[in-house]
Amino acid sequence: MNNKNNSLNITVQWNPLKNGTYLLKPYTLITQPSIIILQPTMIYQIIYFAFLFLGIFGLIIDIVKFDLVYTLASISLILISIALLYFQIYFIEFNKHKKNVYKKNKFSFKNRHNECIPFKHIKALQIIRKFTISTLGGHTSYELNIILTDNNRSYIMDYTNYQIVKNYGETISNFLDVPLLEQTNTFLKEPAVVYSAIDNSIAEELISLLARKKIDAYSTIDIENTLGIISGKRIQVFIKDKNNYNQALQIIDQYFDNKPNQPSWKCPECNEEHEGVFTSCWSCGYQL
Repeated sequence: MNNKNNSLNITVQWNPLKNGTYLLKPYTLITQPSIIILQPTMIYQIIYFAFLFLGIFGLIIDIVKFDLVYTLASISLILISIALLYFQIYFIEFNKHKKNVYKKNKFSFKNRHNECIPFKHIKALQIIRKFTISTLGGHTSYELNIILTDNNRSYIMDYTNYQIVKNYGETISNFLDVPLLEQTNTFLKEPAVVYSAIDNSIAEELISLLARKKIDAYSTIDIENTLGIISGKRIQVFIKDKNNYNQALQIIDQYFDNKPNQPSWKCPECNEEHEGVFTSCWSCGYQL
């Protein structure tokens, strides 16, 4: 990286513009001599239209037998699908003839666009590595953004596959004749999973134990409580800084080595069998 790129790295912001990520490939890159288009992949269009068709189908069925709850659910599906189709299905066009970048929703009028960025206002592209937590677990993803001359930024896309984001970024940066910057700090603090439990009490004990050793940790239960979600899935314990990973594993191993063996037990509510180390039922939530 040359000195010019190094100076740009210092002046731009490296916090992600978007939360979350796409687990499936969000865009297909279409290249022509004077135009590059990022087009939404068919899989997402099918998913969003499926919500719409389910909602419409529900309303049609409801004509035969009216049910207020069923009607409200069908209308909700239709509204969700319309919102997804309008806000998520958009094309990004890099046009050399007009010297502009256009972000256009698929359902906008022909000559309308949601955002227009002149080429002369673009000084670089950037790839940001980020870590997203959901009830499905943790995902490392890569966000591609446009950096403007006033140091503001415009989001392009993100995806969990680094090579695809890298290839798209290089193709677009060469087309625009601007540098592609990457976050090169290898000591980024990034969460890491250190334990997967079926018992929340064990997860809480481990989090408390790690905290006493000056290691910040949290669980998917904390995330679900924040989001108002109850998933019923296994509970993952994360540490906030992956550089503490080996130390955290040693602490957890010592915890279980020193914990006295307890007899197995059967849940009186649902008859599920449990090892003695667990104090609550993963199936129904019963506490000993």
